[in-house]
Amino acid sequence: MDPTTFQKQIDDHLIEHSRLDAKRDYLGMSAIGKCPRQVVREYLHGKTDLSLHSHQMAYAGYLFEDDVMNRLVEMGTARRNQVEVIAPFDSRLKGHVDGETVWGDLLEIKSLKVAKFEKVKSSHLSLMDHFAQVQLYMKYGSWKTTWIVYVCRETLEHNVIKVNYLHTQAIKYELKAQRMLAHIDSGMLPECECRYCRD
Repeated sequence: MDPTTFQKQIDDHLIEHSRLDAKRDYLGMSAIGKCPRQVVREYLHGKTDLSLHSHQMAYAGYLFEDDVMNRLVEMGTARRNQVEVIAPFDSRLKGHVDGETVWGDLLEIKSLKVAKFEKVKSSHLSLMDHFAQVQLYMKYGSWKTTWIVYVCRETLEHNVIKVNYLHTQAIKYELKAQRMLAHIDSGMLPECECRYCRD
């Protein structure tokens, strides 16, 4: 066997096990904080970037998440309770939580590259995408507090952010999700909010 063939076997196996969804049949609560045009486009047509790099980033994300969760369980701090949270008004809006603390709060694990990790560390705030995600989890679940454990992919440094449920914020993101679903039903893309969409 030559090195190129060997490496291709490794890459092919990673792609097969990356858990990167090419197209979902639901609107993930983890996407509500993102640009609505991008999210609706991916719902209607699937992801446009299915490169090896995208699979590598997805695989790495789950790798870090699984590692942190395993250590938190071993520490006696967390339990795996990967329940599905579904919006009562439309079953297409749903999310899958990472777990819970042993005292009953929601637990989310996020891995970040160093630039975003330093932003979280210096601001003492979660990233907006993650804030929106957990606000909807808490609105439709039974939690009033979320602990987000951030881990830096380059340094393995950790940073813990506590997020409390804020009803007005949860309503804001619920309305945004409802607008996205309306665009999905109409087959029309909403306006871009990120300034990077080119369609």
